[in-house]
Amino acid sequence: MYRNERRIVNVKSLSEADFAFRLGQRLLAANNKPNINILYSPISIWLPLAALTNAVDGRDKPMLLEVLGAKNASQIELNEYAKKMLSDLKIPDHSDSPMKIANTLLVASGDTVKKEFNSIFGYAYLGRTFNVDFASPEAINAVNDWISRNTGGLINNVADSRTFNINTSSVILNVIYFSDKWSLKFDTGNTKPGPFHAPFGDVTAKFMLRECNSQQYFEDENIQAIALDCRNGGQMWIILPKYQIANDFLESLTALCFRNIKGKCRRRKGKLLLPRFEVNIDIDLEGALREIGVSIFGTPLSGLIENGSVIITSVKQRAVIKVDEKGTTAAAVTSYVGVYAAAIPQLTDPFVMVCDKPFVFVLEKEDQILFMGVFNNPEA
Repeated sequence: MYRNERRIVNVKSLSEADFAFRLGQRLLAANNKPNINILYSPISIWLPLAALTNAVDGRDKPMLLEVLGAKNASQIELNEYAKKMLSDLKIPDHSDSPMKIANTLLVASGDTVKKEFNSIFGYAYLGRTFNVDFASPEAINAVNDWISRNTGGLINNVADSRTFNINTSSVILNVIYFSDKWSLKFDTGNTKPGPFHAPFGDVTAKFMLRECNSQQYFEDENIQAIALDCRNGGQMWIILPKYQIANDFLESLTALCFRNIKGKCRRRKGKLLLPRFEVNIDIDLEGALREIGVSIFGTPLSGLIENGSVIITSVKQRAVIKVDEKGTTAAAVTSYVGVYAAAIPQLTDPFVMVCDKPFVFVLEKEDQILFMGVFNNPEA
């Protein structure tokens, strides 16, 4: 029933990138502090939410499908699209893939996942289910170990004694890990300190230098944009507003605008100065998800477990990204925690792009937005 490939077309015409940018706008509106860095992984939020639509009853499903970018699609089509997305990203692991994505569903000891949900979760989302005693400290250790193993040790100690309680019925987790080298590395011998014009004053950053005759570049009266190609596919886009505050630019950026920037890029000779940077952030996602129309909070999910309904009470993400001369490494873990419902223009001259002030970055692969954010302050 879930293998009708021709039904993928309707979903493909609607990009989940719209979800990524709309969610980003709400996160920025809620955390618009110009001196802090911003990072989140849209795909790590989208995948488990798409899986959970299979546990939602009919009256709430249409709105949730619309939020996910699948307004004109059926549930089957959404599931097939998720499966195709993971296949396009070479998930599960292949020898030449720099990526790892893993989904898992934990349910309380003694409970049983509904057979239909379990089947779809495994087939379309490559997910696995496990029974866990949420009252035991071993559950915390097991979750932290799973996250660490699937993020190359980049993310640790996410769960603690406050994460679960006796009313916890289920937790759906997604982790994403991406690590790849640049197709064209930066020469470490050219990295030098320099001033970075942060919103509240200049600070020192270590700037990497790249000069070559063929870099994907776009410039107009408002922005400069460059794509850093990864060796095994994927690109890191650096977008530098000329006059607008970086936070405000990302808040106004849409999927269509981003596609237009990518489409106007041309191979150009020029020079890039980019700071090495690292961002590590914890985000509470519930408020932003509510604001873009996600309706699963407070609504019992009847299609998840056999012994009753589940209410999602918490959605959180931890995300990390590192960018240096060799390449980029990024990871995120997103958790949906549930309790029992009973409980609750082209230029020709050489360019110079100096990223010595806040900039936007977008990491993508196969047109899927993996990570995005704003780098405001090297000392944050």
